[in-house]
Amino acid sequence: MDKCFYNGNFINTSNYSENIEMLCINNGLIQYKGIYNEKLFDNSKERVNLLGKTLIPGFNDSHMHLLGLGVSLDQVDLSHVRSIDELILESKKYLKNNSRSILEGRGWNQDKFYNLKMPTKHDLNKISIEIPIILRRACGHILVANSKALDLITIDLGTVNGRDINFDTGILKENGQDLLLNKLPVPTKNEMILKLKKAAIYARAKGITSVQSDDLCVYPKKYTDIIFSALNAIKDDFPLRVYEQSLFRDLDNFKKYLKGGYEMTNNDSFLNFGPLKILLDGALGSSTAYMLENYENSNNRGILMYKANELYNLVSVADENKIDVAIHAIGDGAIDLAVKSIANTNNHKMRHSIIHCQITNSNLIKRISRENILTHIQPIFLDNDIHIVEKRIGIKKTKSTYAYNSMYKSGIKIAFGSDSPVDKINPLLGIHLAVNRTDLNGLPKNGFLPNEKIDIKKALRFYTLNGAFAEHKEHKKGSLDIGKYADFTILDKNILKVKNEDIKSIKIIETYVNGKTLAE
Repeated sequence: MDKCFYNGNFINTSNYSENIEMLCINNGLIQYKGIYNEKLFDNSKERVNLLGKTLIPGFNDSHMHLLGLGVSLDQVDLSHVRSIDELILESKKYLKNNSRSILEGRGWNQDKFYNLKMPTKHDLNKISIEIPIILRRACGHILVANSKALDLITIDLGTVNGRDINFDTGILKENGQDLLLNKLPVPTKNEMILKLKKAAIYARAKGITSVQSDDLCVYPKKYTDIIFSALNAIKDDFPLRVYEQSLFRDLDNFKKYLKGGYEMTNNDSFLNFGPLKILLDGALGSSTAYMLENYENSNNRGILMYKANELYNLVSVADENKIDVAIHAIGDGAIDLAVKSIANTNNHKMRHSIIHCQITNSNLIKRISRENILTHIQPIFLDNDIHIVEKRIGIKKTKSTYAYNSMYKSGIKIAFGSDSPVDKINPLLGIHLAVNRTDLNGLPKNGFLPNEKIDIKKALRFYTLNGAFAEHKEHKKGSLDIGKYADFTILDKNILKVKNEDIKSIKIIETYVNGKTLAE
């Protein structure tokens, strides 16, 4: 054996009652688990004394943006600012310490600002009028630009000065952002690889061994080939495992890559290609999630990226080519369309899914279950959204939102993730929120819609074994079973025995992928 782990707590998400005293690996796979075996122990090349720590299967983030995370790590981080003045100050400080010809940043959220107002180009002009400045909201569905950045767009203002682009405020929403983002320089293939690796190392420090990642969204469609080339370059050696959720944006582009041989893969490499990602609507925080009814005190229902027939065609072509779909749908109107599109397919053998699935109702949940649709849920969103959802959609509709327990009871397969860099990537924070249903400060005291709380064992399974199922890899990872990858996370405390309110304080001691730490 290459390694034997002993003297710790072992949690197997496929069998929580299993007694494991020692776990041994060889050639990157689990070869033994069970009671202490002196012969295996003595003949092992390396013995890892856990010193009472807890070993669990590595976390699998079922939806995030690895390349986007890598890009954000080299931008000004605005996730902690609580006012426009702070945003200006933080951006100026960043520019003072980092030479930039274009300042990009991400993470601001007006719902956390004291005055609840969005920044405008006039605010960004106070940072600089000499270089373009582009600061994206945390959700990525809205950005604000200064005057210098807006000068990069040379189009007829009369055709775009509406809900997607407002030149008076400098606020761009949804697809309107592309007009400006398409003007920005794009990294080379090698630079993208470095950003992917930087993000992977960051994720591993959070206990993550696998990610299901949409990376094609980070740069314009014309750069898809470069992104694919960068992804293919990490197949043989990478800090974690990647399952690509491919955003081809439109049917013609999707067919182009199908003709070129695109297919879902299930190899033992560090990268596999997965479902067609479809971005159907916006986000709740920006009021661009597509609703069945208007937002509170508004004539706005959000933004739908595809007409119904366009969505049906995309899903149908994917299904015919035996490719899963993963549909971003946050508002109940978008979720309704997503379910209808999947119901029109022969999806009983596929693992079609809805990403986010936030604004639900009992009817939608029943239909999602009936169609055997997976859901990719981000419990970390609760930290912010429990404070805004009622203001956005009203008390009545709020009562059936973020319905994790109702989904589970209805038989829906749930996989947890973070949507990083939209929100914090730390799985322990996500589990904490799913179990307690409070924000990270412990509010509200009894939890938001407490009947929707998930117990710790389910939450842990949703972040491991169910994530593996979502990428057709449950036979290879997600639990501590013989023959599976030696992908582990070591925690400083037993997550099944700490108080629920202490889950967020658990520390990651080490992360193993293929039986190795980053240092090996």
